[in-house]
Amino acid sequence: MRLLILRLIKILSTLLILSALGLEAWHLYAAVVGMAVPAGLTPIFWLERFAIAAHLVESGIAIALSPSRGQHPIPAALYTFFTGFVGLIELRDRPRLTD
Repeated sequence: MRLLILRLIKILSTLLILSALGLEAWHLYAAVVGMAVPAGLTPIFWLERFAIAAHLVESGIAIALSPSRGQHPIPAALYTFFTGFVGLIELRDRPRLTD
């Protein structure tokens, strides 16, 4: 049951982060071409920016943690960026490499 819940969280997190990136790209495009963005979307933009920032922080943690777990930093950071905290949990649960 735990694996099913974690898998659903990873899928949902990936879809939401991709949506947030798309929304931010649309917002930037609108700013470049001078198109007006509906004012009612402002809270959604702040929410997606907070989510992206949180996932970037988690990716930074994954970069720092991954070498001690035998992972390459860039793939671990990308995976963690899209899956969020679940990616950090999976990385933490990997056995540590001994020096």
